[in-house]
Amino acid sequence: MRGASPDEVYALTAYLLFLNQVIPEDAALDKQSLPKVKMPIGDDYARLPDGKPGTPRLPDYPFSRWGDVAPLSQVV
Repeated sequence: MRGASPDEVYALTAYLLFLNQVIPEDAALDKQSLPKVKMPIGDDYARLPDGKPGTPRLPDYPFSRWGDVAPLSQVV
């Protein structure tokens, strides 16, 4: 069993972005062009919530059914 090559991943990503009318059909994606794609949501994509150190968190946050995910979201 083998994984997808980088070219196959870029091709699949381009196809999905084309289906969602983000890029034209003839656009080619690679390591340099993919970061330049402007997503429809703009600069708000995956923005971290505003929070202050030491403030109380919502109940059960950052715990989930997978356990403590706080180390994954800490800024280094």
